[in-house]
Amino acid sequence: MEVLVSIVMLGMVAGGSVPDVTSLTDRLDEGQQRLLAEVVFDNEARPVSVGEINTYVTALERKRLQRQRLSLQRKIQEAQKAQDSGLALDLLRQQSELDKHLASLI
Repeated sequence: MEVLVSIVMLGMVAGGSVPDVTSLTDRLDEGQQRLLAEVVFDNEARPVSVGEINTYVTALERKRLQRQRLSLQRKIQEAQKAQDSGLALDLLRQQSELDKHLASLI
């Protein structure tokens, strides 16, 4: 969800408009709503550039992919223990694609 919100905000900022806090708030849990309110209503906050938002979005995407990779590794180990070579091979292909995507984010 953080990635989705960040991407929406990046699109709005890149398009020259102010992010619509109301529409973003509907997609956030309570903790995220508080954080968004702090950022939006902090009069002393410095402006954030599109580059900074892009860096943030990329970092969130990298973390999401790393968690997904760990999950795949566990599933691969389980498939190997169960001697399910077909499933293990499919999971290894998925991991390879995920690794390519991760490498492109560096």
